Amino acid sequence: MKHRARRQAGQGIPVDVIARVAAVSHIEREAVERQDRAVVVERARARNEAAGPDWQVKRTLIFAAAAFVVMMAVVLRDAASEGSEPFDETTGTLPAFVADGPPRHDGPDEVILERFERVDDATIRIAGWAAETDRIEVLAEGQVVATVPITVERLDTALEHGLGGTAFVGFDAEVEVQAGSGSICVARPDQLPGVHACDRPMLDMASQRVIAFYGVPYAPRLGTLGDGEPEEVLARLDAQAEPFRSDRRPVMLAFEVIATVAQASPGSDGNYSASIAKDGIWTFVDTIRAVGGIMVIDFQTGRDTYLDQVPDYVDFLSQPDVHIALDPEWDMEAGEVPNEVIGSSDAEEINEVMEFVADIVREHRLPRKVMVVHNFTDGMIANRDLLAPPPEIDLVIHMDGHGPPQNKIGVYDRLAANPPIYNGFKLFYQRDFPLMTTEAVLALDPGFVSFQ
Repeated sequence: MKHRARRQAGQGIPVDVIARVAAVSHIEREAVERQDRAVVVERARARNEAAGPDWQVKRTLIFAAAAFVVMMAVVLRDAASEGSEPFDETTGTLPAFVADGPPRHDGPDEVILERFERVDDATIRIAGWAAETDRIEVLAEGQVVATVPITVERLDTALEHGLGGTAFVGFDAEVEVQAGSGSICVARPDQLPGVHACDRPMLDMASQRVIAFYGVPYAPRLGTLGDGEPEEVLARLDAQAEPFRSDRRPVMLAFEVIATVAQASPGSDGNYSASIAKDGIWTFVDTIRAVGGIMVIDFQTGRDTYLDQVPDYVDFLSQPDVHIALDPEWDMEAGEVPNEVIGSSDAEEINEVMEFVADIVREHRLPRKVMVVHNFTDGMIANRDLLAPPPEIDLVIHMDGHGPPQNKIGVYDRLAANPPIYNGFKLFYQRDFPLMTTEAVLALDPGFVSFQ
């Protein structure tokens, strides 16, 4: 496979070469934006790590508490196992209907969703696990639209298991919702009437529209996401999304963070790609999560392969509200340098990443994940007709070329994908003249709209 060979070929590049680093976007660059990307990334890393110790202390305390809870859970489980009533597959009787394996336990109101899919415009199917309850509720736009009783029909996955004294019970149902409903979530009814603790945002690319800011934290030259503190960026994103809220498709806010940034210099490992500080990414995850939005982790691999880099971010991708993006523009062959050529990725490579992420979804019993693949030339995704997203992945082909509206629309129309693949569209504040209006973008009806 071509990327296996390219990694070996790139290892002989001297690491002491000092080069100008690529600015964001495409092959035509103004001189003012040909700054040293390495300097930008290093400044962002320093800014992100400035608050690092407090965050690391918090995470250490959280992990220590979690370890204690798990230890006590094992003790309690073993103590309770003696004399417990066995599961009867004939009658469906069981003392506790719970997940196959220890479920994640984030709190007493947790709902673990295994499946969330739209059957048709007015029906969704939900399946998963809830804690110590006889029913769960489905909310659309903040209003309860259905109550789903707990069932024991899925006997093949039933397992007698408790965690910390909590019994997890299963549900599997089709639910009628109003056509076009967004902001759908599943909740365990709280002890207080009318109060719900929604476990996570439910992103449905078929009916919702994602509005995202793109870039590197604290690095404004690499995108609008880097212009300010996370709360400031979120406020601007919310304002930018407002005109889109008048459309029939409900809006889901998103941050798209470039986790690995393509470089014009090889770096110590010769891969022409630098990672930003993870603590900074977590800060942005927490900020977007607080408003029910999603995070997208973007990869600019240089001479690495995607699977050289993506596994380092499993801690992010195992979160239900963190998704993934690939940037073939910065996917380099041996001998190629970012910003000197436009890169490309083969469908086989992209399929491999989709299968890797799908395994994470299955292992952690997560909702489907979105994978955004950026594209603005016909050859940027080689063998595109061989793209094969598994059921766990919603694939988005995202047109991110810059220029006047007529050019952008022409490229979008030419590269637009057909179902089951979705389409996306990027706008550039500094490179699109004039910036397309909301009405013009809505006329294209992309499911994922980002601003850089």
